[in-house]
Amino acid sequence: MKRDPTRGLLHHVIIQVSDVERSGAFYGPFFEFMGYDLTGAAPHFQDWRRVDLNGMPEISLVQVKPQFADVPYVRGAVGHHHHIAFNAESRQAVDDCYALLQGLTHTGAKIIHPPGDYPEYSEGYYAVFFEDPDGLYLEFTYTPSSGKKKPLTSY
Repeated sequence: MKRDPTRGLLHHVIIQVSDVERSGAFYGPFFEFMGYDLTGAAPHFQDWRRVDLNGMPEISLVQVKPQFADVPYVRGAVGHHHHIAFNAESRQAVDDCYALLQGLTHTGAKIIHPPGDYPEYSEGYYAVFFEDPDGLYLEFTYTPSSGKKKPLTSY
């Protein structure tokens, strides 16, 4: 039986943010760079989709509930993602993303590690690491190898 190639791919991700407008100023240019289109918006949310891929995946920015507005993001805590990594098609795309990110630091975003090689992850692994305005850890990476990663030694 032939397996459907879309089975198991991420369908959607919802990112809770402290301020949709502020985060949208960062994510808007970043998502557009990656080929996402804004397909829905209101003061409390934004929906971004790859319409060229039948609307999948979808990434939504959603305003945090007021009772959680002062709760800081803690990377690695239960219920929080460690980081989200987005795929790049080339090393040049990673470098282009880095140039874009440098122009978005006014939103509160931070570049953690500029583009570099990370052979400890896999052969040819090349990435830029950064944080959104709320400190959520993100990555844009190019991996020319078969995608087989080396065992993790630490995070």
